[in-house]
Amino acid sequence: MKLKSIRIFGFKSFADKTILEFNSSITAIVGPNGSGKSNIVDAIRWVLGEQSIKSLRGGEYMADVIFAGSETRAPFKRAEVALQFDNTEQYLNSELNDIEVKRVLYYTGENEYYINNVKVRLKDIHELFLDSGIGEDSFNIISQGKIESIINSKPQDRRVILESAAQVLKYKTRKQESIKKLEKTEDNLEKVGLVIHELKDRVEPLKEQSQAAQQYLEFQKELQDLEIALTTRDITSINQEYQTIQKKIEEFTTQKEKLEKENTTDTTALEKKKLELIKLEEEITMYQEQTMTYHDMITKLNSEKQVILERQKYEVNAKKIDENLLTLKEEELDLLKQQETMKQEQSEMEAKQKDLKGKRTEIEEEESLLKIKYNHLRQDLLSSQTNLANLQNKAQILKQNIENNESMPYAVKNVLNNPRLKGIHNTIGRLIEVEEKYQDAIEVALGASSNFIVVENEKSARDAITYLKENKLGRATFFPLNIITSRYVSPSILSNAKQMKGVLGIASDFIKCDGMYQNIIENQLGNIFVVETMKDMESLGKETNYKYRIVSLDGELSNIGGSLTGGSRNRQNKALLEKQELEETQKRIEDARTRMKSYEEQEEEYRTTLDQKREEIAEIDKNIAITEQLIKQKETYIKEQELKIQSVQKEISGANALKEGSLEESIIEITKKVKEAQVEQNQS
Repeated sequence: MKLKSIRIFGFKSFADKTILEFNSSITAIVGPNGSGKSNIVDAIRWVLGEQSIKSLRGGEYMADVIFAGSETRAPFKRAEVALQFDNTEQYLNSELNDIEVKRVLYYTGENEYYINNVKVRLKDIHELFLDSGIGEDSFNIISQGKIESIINSKPQDRRVILESAAQVLKYKTRKQESIKKLEKTEDNLEKVGLVIHELKDRVEPLKEQSQAAQQYLEFQKELQDLEIALTTRDITSINQEYQTIQKKIEEFTTQKEKLEKENTTDTTALEKKKLELIKLEEEITMYQEQTMTYHDMITKLNSEKQVILERQKYEVNAKKIDENLLTLKEEELDLLKQQETMKQEQSEMEAKQKDLKGKRTEIEEEESLLKIKYNHLRQDLLSSQTNLANLQNKAQILKQNIENNESMPYAVKNVLNNPRLKGIHNTIGRLIEVEEKYQDAIEVALGASSNFIVVENEKSARDAITYLKENKLGRATFFPLNIITSRYVSPSILSNAKQMKGVLGIASDFIKCDGMYQNIIENQLGNIFVVETMKDMESLGKETNYKYRIVSLDGELSNIGGSLTGGSRNRQNKALLEKQELEETQKRIEDARTRMKSYEEQEEEYRTTLDQKREEIAEIDKNIAITEQLIKQKETYIKEQELKIQSVQKEISGANALKEGSLEESIIEITKKVKEAQVEQNQS
């Protein structure tokens, strides 16, 4: 087995991708102090699974081994080291001739291990190199000060070195694992024995309970049989009662049909009698009307006769008759004029009534159209009210989600919702405001850091991490305000970039936040350019030699080194998305309220107009009723005038008769008519 090459990128001082190839001869790496020679050894130990940051000469966290940046270079988001081995002799426990082992660490603290680009566990890495003499604690790798510690080590420690060299460590490890399994099995056997012992004490009571349960089942079966028998008897009894009642129902039905038939015959006879009675009443009414006519005629003739007798009594002369005749004719003429005037007024009243009815019809049509518009408006208003209620409900849910941090990762949500943790501010995504135009760009630029938690200081971060560990709630990243510093673009580069077409500025310039969080925002967004299009992004990338991240307004991203990220995406930044959605929902609520207010005003106008139309119709109906009453009065007056005219005309005829003939003849003629009328009346 032979180490062929090492590939290092982003680990400690290796900002550029570095590949070291080893040939069959001896390879030595030389350089002054601080040039990073020991970092190569640390990289080999790290990729083989070293977990102690102290052994790697790092800081407090494993993420400290990632390249932290410089004045001219931005910090990296991950570190990657890969070792390639020649396994032609099958020294390692694998059938492959070339084996590449790789470890990747992200700035969030997440580790990934690969064997030939296949993702594996750390345990798989250990098993691969077990008893090969290679590992993070192997003596094939001897760092500074290690030789002295080997020489001065205890015999027990030297034994480990010898066992590792003799390749018996694998069997010793397996032995320890077997011993652990045996101990675990013995513990399990002991637990099983305790359970058996405990169950033995329960057997006798359970036996008694079993007998009681058996007896209960027998009693229950007997009870079921009795219940079935009783139910059968009840069903038979009820069935007999049902048959008896059914027979009675049939008898009552027959009797009812018979009575209904008799009732129908009686009803027919009654209706026939009623028709006959109506006919008789009509005949009686007719005869009564004839009797009244004859009675009126007799009364009138008697009056004429009386007048004539009076005139005869006073011996009316011809001159007086002429004067009376002239007066009567003048009265007749006057009555005729009045009658004509009344008829003309009646015609005018009828025309006015016709106009009123026409106007009423027009107003009713207008009212119908108004009602249709009003109903449509009511539907729109109800729809608007429903929409407003739905929007208010949605806004309430969004507010609750934001207040309760529902969309946050589980660990972040638990930290934010724990009131006992002090110095917790909020996530970066919740502390900023972004215009809609730059929403996609900032969302992509922030990425997962949107859910990083801003805290007061290191103590607040340590307390929160301890809380997550003790309760096994997951992992979260914390940004202490007193530690995090701004990151920025070189002024000369920024000045040149802003002169280029499509370059809008630095991402942090488009953020609104409290001044105390400015360092945090500039740390995450202070060295990221925002451009309009992908074409502008490519031009700026070439100009800056791909040393900075660049994001377009559509959310395409140019990473450091020139790699591109883009395409369709699912919006993962819930913090910004929820805030934007809440703002949009609140705007829609205001629009809905404005629209609903307009509908309500229109509804009030329609109601007022409808009330006016109803009042107009009521006024017209009142005028129509008054006009009809006046028309009837005119008709009555015209009839009265007609009777007066007829009376006057009869008086004129009587006067002419007096003038032309004797009173005796008139009296005889009138007496004759009276007798004839009385005869006809008696006959009636």
